[in-house]
Amino acid sequence: MKNLHNQSKKKTELEFFYDGAAKEASRMKIGGAVYKFGYTDIPGRADEDGKTGSAAKALSLVQTSDGSFEKMAYTAEKPRSRTVVSRDFARNDTASVKVSRMEVYDADGNSKGYVEWCAETGMIMADNAGRYNTGNDVSDPLNPGYVGGARPVPGLSVVEYFQSGKQYPERYYYDWKNAILITTTGATGNTVKKSLIGSKGPNYLKTRKIEILNGDSVGPGSSWRLDKIYNYDDKGRFMRELDANGRVAAYAVADDINYCIYRDGKLVFEEVAGKGVVEKNYYMDSGTRMCRKFFDSGDSEYFTYGKDGTLCYYEYRDAGERVLKKMFEYGFITEDVSENEKRITDVSGKLVAIVKKGADGSFRIQNKVNN
Repeated sequence: MKNLHNQSKKKTELEFFYDGAAKEASRMKIGGAVYKFGYTDIPGRADEDGKTGSAAKALSLVQTSDGSFEKMAYTAEKPRSRTVVSRDFARNDTASVKVSRMEVYDADGNSKGYVEWCAETGMIMADNAGRYNTGNDVSDPLNPGYVGGARPVPGLSVVEYFQSGKQYPERYYYDWKNAILITTTGATGNTVKKSLIGSKGPNYLKTRKIEILNGDSVGPGSSWRLDKIYNYDDKGRFMRELDANGRVAAYAVADDINYCIYRDGKLVFEEVAGKGVVEKNYYMDSGTRMCRKFFDSGDSEYFTYGKDGTLCYYEYRDAGERVLKKMFEYGFITEDVSENEKRITDVSGKLVAIVKKGADGSFRIQNKVNN
């Protein structure tokens, strides 16, 4: 048996059970839910020695505690070309590669979707919603910049997803060596490049510069325009943001106890380190304020205040576990008793009503108290 134990909550979150010397888990337990697994071979997949007919098994059945299940079927598809993306989004079409496919079916035999991947490298190629171009110079031997084996040097990870019915692809490009992250939002086509801090230390992987793509084409020689520049102190704290014109858009003032951020001259964040507690305040444009208190014990408190300073929301967490939540609105207090029940009281503490969750997931008043 293998398990994942949460030390802060002092409980086991996840358990895997194995039959005999099998490498694959036969059951998994999450909380009170138990899942049973079945396995099969993948046609055409190579094993650890590079021989066809893998000794390792693939998941073919997931059955839940209530008896419902899903089945996975594997097939070898016709070989076809694959587009491999290398550094700077250079694209290279390969010769035909072997393709494996997994399709998921419900208990009635209806297809719920599929995924296809290159059987030679394991890189994803398509699913029921679209197709993928991928690149990885450490794990993908077909990549022009392939360096082989376990990661000997920082590498490159690229995914382009062309989803059916969407005008723009979604992109994720991470250059480990040069600490550059490029993303494209499928809904808008906006492509953003973030230059990160690659040196180890308090500022590791914090954003140093943001640039926006000029035009729609991403590839070698793409043109980018500056959007923002960020500076940090030696403790890893944000200190200044410059816009494309060199104007200071935001800055921080800090000492050993207080840390404040101002944007366009307005206080937007304040942190105060007290004895055994750190308080963080977030000031919204709407005039509301969110306050977070983090105690050395691991407990925390969350407050939300309205424009007039009245308390609108309160939440208490015991070492990361939410144990109490209260909403303050229109002179009444709504308190969570459990996931399925709430209590409504007036400001004097008198019970007004009990609200319970119905079968459809919505809450309805079950008991109204007449005072």
